[in-house]
Amino acid sequence: MTGPNTARAKPVILVVDDDQNVTATLARILRDDAIVLLANDGEAGLNIVTAHRDIDLLVLDVTMPQYDALELLDDMKKCGKFLPLVLFSGWRRDVLDDVAKLAEHYGFQVRAVLEKPVDGRQIVRALNHQSVRR
Repeated sequence: MTGPNTARAKPVILVVDDDQNVTATLARILRDDAIVLLANDGEAGLNIVTAHRDIDLLVLDVTMPQYDALELLDDMKKCGKFLPLVLFSGWRRDVLDDVAKLAEHYGFQVRAVLEKPVDGRQIVRALNHQSVRR
């Protein structure tokens, strides 16, 4: 697969979700197409974002109990880290759409808004700049 960063063999995807089963499942699904980094809360996700300059896509659960997606996006904005996003959640679709609008207002490119369970193929399409939103 030809990813957004052609200097590497595979693009890098950061998956942030408080459910370890979800992060493990997405890592297993995506590992053939990308290098997958995992975080189980927003704060850990921010630490990875600030430590790595080569992340091509952030796959972010919108609803986490501590340090949620909105807090993470706000802190990323303050740090000047505007990664392309795939937002997902098991919550209502209107909540997802509201968070996507806010992320775009902040200056993030939202490539997909997905409801759980997430299909790994949609994430791969989003990584390849193919919008799967709406």
